Amino acid sequence: MLFETYYKRSRSPFYSFIFILPLFLIYELGIWMIASKDLPTIRNGADVLLRKILLNLGITGIYGMALALLIGIIIAFFINRGKFSEIKINTNYFMLMIFESLIWSGILFTILRQGQLLLSVGSAKLFFQQIVLSIGSGIFEEFIFRLVLVSGLILILGIFIKKRYWYKIFFAILFSAIIFSSFHFIGEFAEVPSTASFFIRLIAGIVLGYVYVLRGFGIAAYAHSFYNLLVFTQISGST
Repeated sequence: MLFETYYKRSRSPFYSFIFILPLFLIYELGIWMIASKDLPTIRNGADVLLRKILLNLGITGIYGMALALLIGIIIAFFINRGKFSEIKINTNYFMLMIFESLIWSGILFTILRQGQLLLSVGSAKLFFQQIVLSIGSGIFEEFIFRLVLVSGLILILGIFIKKRYWYKIFFAILFSAIIFSSFHFIGEFAEVPSTASFFIRLIAGIVLGYVYVLRGFGIAAYAHSFYNLLVFTQISGST
């Protein structure tokens, strides 16, 4: 019963909203501590993409994404407002969510271990900058490719697939994982195209997609960030 209650509440948008705030603040603080002239080259690619979209909408400022991120999660929360009465804050759940995120990151690391590939764009050279990037990719890539894209695709596919819920889930996760992997080879922050890199990120996108569907945005973002830090630590230790 205790596990069932934790599972149900911890995957809710409400818990994700609270859970993601410290990670987001750490990222923004890290960006603030880095010299402003370096910002264009060290920000996570998904972060930059979102800021450009906001700029086209007339929302300016280096930290405008903070508002967009909060609005996105709040919208997800209000979609589930019918369950508001069921929500009760249990601070112990947040420690369990961190522990669970570490487990998911370990699973992802084990699956992709042979690839030795960091999922974030490796444009930062300094240790602190790479840590900030690792956290940023966990937040913003999960926001774009899981919270927005997977959720949106599930809604769209629901128009054509009335039943068979997991069919919608499968195709939404697969399609978003393909876009997620391809994203790293497009634009000014692009990497050199590689079949191996594409398939490694495709697998990562699928795993993280299922983590998002099963456990929510908050745990998926932390798992992604922890995975990046695990790989970065390994790479740093071997050089």
